[in-house]
Amino acid sequence: MTKVKTGIIGVGFIGEEHLKALRAHESVEVIGIADQSTDLAAARSRQYGVPFYTDPIALMEEARPDYVTICTPHFSHTSFAIEAMRRGIHVLVEKPLTVSASAADECLRVMRETGMKLGVGYLQRLRTAHRKVYDLVQSGFVGRIQRVTMVRTAWFRSMAYYRSNPWRGTWKGEGGGILVNQAPHDLDLLVWTAGLPSEVLVEMGTLGHDIEVEDDVCAVLKWANGATGTLHVSTNEAPGRSFYEIAGTKGTLRLEDGCVTATALAVDSHEFSETTQERMVPPPTGGEMLFRQPPEPVEFSTLPGMHANFAAALREGAPLVCSAEEALQEVELANAMLLSGVTRQWVQVPVDRAEYDRVLEELMATRSLEAYKAKRAGR
Repeated sequence: MTKVKTGIIGVGFIGEEHLKALRAHESVEVIGIADQSTDLAAARSRQYGVPFYTDPIALMEEARPDYVTICTPHFSHTSFAIEAMRRGIHVLVEKPLTVSASAADECLRVMRETGMKLGVGYLQRLRTAHRKVYDLVQSGFVGRIQRVTMVRTAWFRSMAYYRSNPWRGTWKGEGGGILVNQAPHDLDLLVWTAGLPSEVLVEMGTLGHDIEVEDDVCAVLKWANGATGTLHVSTNEAPGRSFYEIAGTKGTLRLEDGCVTATALAVDSHEFSETTQERMVPPPTGGEMLFRQPPEPVEFSTLPGMHANFAAALREGAPLVCSAEEALQEVELANAMLLSGVTRQWVQVPVDRAEYDRVLEELMATRSLEAYKAKRAGR
């Protein structure tokens, strides 16, 4: 089988993880890499035995990969993706798709205009337990969703992490903190399995680090069908929690540390409420099932599967693990949360693009979430 060819743009921490995952991949071959640091690109070239380029455009035009894998800081995702698609090259971009919904809109416009494929690397979708939750919700196991609870605080980061690159922890470099760096995995899992909320109310702050951006977010969520939920993400807690629960009229799903507990009701709770003569007795359960995710040796163990899926999408038209259209929903939610966190008001989803872009520009100028919130409070 002839391998699908990819070029990797950005070979820092996450870019190297892609290189490791593709070193002996059966369906994908790395034919070139590019990075703004010539020294880093040259070092990775020697280590992994691939040609390097000092300019991503040169990689695209000279190596002519079937697709590029974009592993650069968030703000550059859009420009590199558009440059590739306009050259007839497909794109797999590291999460998130972009920082802003307006930039994501432009990416999707060019994708449709050029006919190129654009996927986003949400690796959590390939985890066994996460897929089980998705499949059970799609099967109707929980019935009509009534409540969603997510606590994903096992994202501890030290100041050494934020000091490791000058763009980390800054509004101009990252476009935000946990909402655009760690929590996109969580927001995508929530949207993928429970659907996109219609409104959010958020309290967020910079609680444990000397950085410009948010490191703690607590949100109340509403869905169009009346369901409600809460979400808490943080890079401050230790040891932290990894807990997700979806409760519906027919059952409850609980995902915790790679284990899914699925509890079914013998009868729909709404139907039971309307017909029972009991006043305080809940509907009986119909049994409990446990699904445990097989141990995964490293955090990025699903990366090979992500590339195998993209190769299959190019060869056979297989559906992408995460399409750009789906990834836009995560950006919508993250943008709405940031807006709500600084305005301290309910914010509707889809987000107002112009308002979000204006607030982000102001945050970049202020260079401090806490100073910006204080400034707004004094208006």
